[in-house]
Amino acid sequence: MSDKKIKAYYRVSEFQQQVLDSRNKIFEKGFDIGFSSAEQYMNLKKKSTSYIYAAPFSGKTSLLFDIYIHIAKKYGAKIAIYSPEGGNKEAVVAYMAQVYMGKLLHGMNAQKATDKEWEDALTFIDNHFIILSPKVVGADAINFTAQELFKQLGEACKEYGWKLDIIMIDPFTMLKKTDEERRKSIADYVLDTLYYINHIAEAWDIHIQIAMHISDTDTIVDKATGVEYTPKPYPSRLHNGQNVWRTGQLMFGMWRLPETVIEATTGFPYPINGTDILVQKNKIMGAGTTGKFRLFYDCDKQKFYETLNGKKYYCGEYEQQQATPKPLIPSTLF
Repeated sequence: MSDKKIKAYYRVSEFQQQVLDSRNKIFEKGFDIGFSSAEQYMNLKKKSTSYIYAAPFSGKTSLLFDIYIHIAKKYGAKIAIYSPEGGNKEAVVAYMAQVYMGKLLHGMNAQKATDKEWEDALTFIDNHFIILSPKVVGADAINFTAQELFKQLGEACKEYGWKLDIIMIDPFTMLKKTDEERRKSIADYVLDTLYYINHIAEAWDIHIQIAMHISDTDTIVDKATGVEYTPKPYPSRLHNGQNVWRTGQLMFGMWRLPETVIEATTGFPYPINGTDILVQKNKIMGAGTTGKFRLFYDCDKQKFYETLNGKKYYCGEYEQQQATPKPLIPSTLF
């Protein structure tokens, strides 16, 4: 064992100037996510992490891609995507291109996209995104642990000359374990790995967003309509939820609204294609507070939107329209 002294204790006088120098950053907001409804509840702040969770097919990946494209457009951000559940790197990029173009390019109601639209989408994605796509079989397979993920991103940033702003891990369970981690209990592995990721976010001055799965649970059947739906996602329903809650800084769930079921607070049926975003923990100064806001999904555009004063606004639209000067209407002389 090394006799080298490692200090982990301080008095304020030892780092007071650092606090004074960073005080504005401590309280300032992070990247807005493009929806006015979300402004008071959440933004993505560097040096921190956030967890998103929902039942399967709730639109987690669609919402994140929508948000990231907005952030890349508005802030010029550089973003890394690890989303193996979305398929190989070609499939992930094709999905992102749909969101960028605002078109459904597959299925029964598929729309057409020109070569120019594809070229514009791919150029934008190339300028702002790194796609992580490790091989899992063959001689060059990689044991893609959390440590390997950050090692690969460090090498990518050096090669491309980039400084990352956001990293997406979707989902957490697709990260592999080291030999040492396999010897740990699942609870200890989850706690240690998430703490490690929190510290990487701080050290790299980035935001790391992690998608998580909800554990299986019985569905609810509405007595009046017979509609079957999943219950709201709470942190207690996450795998090893107690340890996830301990490490979580910003935690929010997505709940697809059960259409035609009566909403208790309004007395009216839940709307079609609605999703409630439930911000259930937020301990990041400047990143909002707990609460909820409602979004809707447009299947034809592959994008989410909000409704404000009876009008529909897609991600980033409301702010853009508010910032656009209205044309002057010349007066008529009589």
